[in-house]
Amino acid sequence: MNKFRFLEWEVYKDSKALLSRILEIVKQLPKEYRYELGSQVVRSALSIVLNIAEGSGKSSDKELNRFIEISLGSVNETLAALDVFRDNKFIPEEKFHEFYKRLESISNQLGGFKRQIRRRSSVVQVVSRIGRQSERGVSLYIVFMIMTLLAGIGFGMSALLLTQLDTLRGIGYSVLAFYATEAGVERVLYIDQKSCAGDPDRFACLQTPGMVPSGSQPLGNGASYTMAVESPALEACPDTTYAGANVTYCAKSVGVYQSASRAVRIAR
Repeated sequence: MNKFRFLEWEVYKDSKALLSRILEIVKQLPKEYRYELGSQVVRSALSIVLNIAEGSGKSSDKELNRFIEISLGSVNETLAALDVFRDNKFIPEEKFHEFYKRLESISNQLGGFKRQIRRRSSVVQVVSRIGRQSERGVSLYIVFMIMTLLAGIGFGMSALLLTQLDTLRGIGYSVLAFYATEAGVERVLYIDQKSCAGDPDRFACLQTPGMVPSGSQPLGNGASYTMAVESPALEACPDTTYAGANVTYCAKSVGVYQSASRAVRIAR
């Protein structure tokens, strides 16, 4: 595992490129404004870069999420400073819109990180709940097994043992299938953010041949998943008017492990 994983993140590279462009602009400011205005916008742009890097080294999702939120705040601060530059004719209108697009892309990528962290936390809670239920089931089974042994019903106890083992094995298969499903959803969202973020018709973009891999995608633990991008016009896609949402497409992921399969459909 790469210790400095942030160096490979597109959002980190984009933030560095933004900082370089801002440094070029600051050099062109009148001398009397370079310290007050120039240093402020440089600090806010640098804060985006540094908080992404620092958050990547944290051991918990909660800490990483906190640094991502700080980076998002610095994105807004940087845009506000550049808006002041535009008002005072330090940068032309087209230059401001160039910075606006860069900051919008960075903000979308950071927002994607936050959503990924929320989904990962939800999966951990589900697995933890399944684990607690499994522990309670095992405890009850042990008590029942002792009572069965005392009653001398050896054959019946053996049959129940096999049934319980099958149940526990099925729970394990279901968890791995759910993880595979989550991997498929995350992959579609990653392709969306990386390749289709600037496209007004994201559904058409994702439908481009070769954009979303087809067929079964194997994972290292023996599980696999399949992905499909669906039109919001389909009945299976959630209601596009729900909570004022503007759904552009739905993504369905089906995870499979051994005899277990789990499916998730999201609206985007």
